[in-house]
Amino acid sequence: MEFLITLVSITIGYMFLTSAISKMRTFDQHKKIIHSYDILPSKTVHYFAYIDVAFELFLAAMLLSILNLPIVSILSIALLLLYTIAISINLIRGKVDLDCGCGGIVGENKISWKLVIRNMFISLILVFLYVSSNNFTTDWSIVFLIVHLVLIQTILLILANQRIVKFKKHYEKLGGNYE
Repeated sequence: MEFLITLVSITIGYMFLTSAISKMRTFDQHKKIIHSYDILPSKTVHYFAYIDVAFELFLAAMLLSILNLPIVSILSIALLLLYTIAISINLIRGKVDLDCGCGGIVGENKISWKLVIRNMFISLILVFLYVSSNNFTTDWSIVFLIVHLVLIQTILLILANQRIVKFKKHYEKLGGNYE
């Protein structure tokens, strides 16, 4: 059970970490996406964007270090619920052409009910983490290290694949044949 708790915590931690890094790299775009959701007053979008990235970084650090998992699980569920509500409001409004603003290893997609379901599924996994982590101890560091290394490698492969796909699309726009 400890291995599964570690795997879940680190996996979701890297999801938040890569998402936050992606948002920081394209911060102006991140603010535009938040603004396009048309939920927050325009004056607060800038501040919310900073808080959003900082909170994701905080959750990532806590999940990756496997600290205070019950509290961090609840905070992570709250953040995902916030995102899910924002997506749902816009889907109900009929605004299906918005970027989700997810970034990182989960990628950039248009909002859809599939994203709502994905977020709810991740929230259910976080409920498992909350319930299971109350008696968790982290005294087996080699497994912790191996899980981190495997997930870092997986993330690097996913990010490299995203870059290759972008390059291919750009090359084809320039009139090249990429085969």
